[in-house]
Amino acid sequence: MKEKPDPPTDPVLEEIYRMKAEFNAEFNSMEELNAYLKEIEKREKARGRKYIPAPPPPPDFEKNIEKIYKELGIKMKQENKVSDA
Repeated sequence: MKEKPDPPTDPVLEEIYRMKAEFNAEFNSMEELNAYLKEIEKREKARGRKYIPAPPPPPDFEKNIEKIYKELGIKMKQENKVSDA
């Protein structure tokens, strides 16, 4: 009988999972984690660190996501958007 080989391990993913477990142990909610990260950002900005905003997504980003979801058979979550009307 053949034994199943151990699944390959990825050191990057292992590090991400370790960090996730540490954050989960330290914070009880996403709000607490968000407040913590904002405080770090505020402190780093006060020390002179500059932050560059993320570039905007490409114009056809939403269509590409819809296409990929459709190919994978995943239903997209419909968001209720607030209008100014």
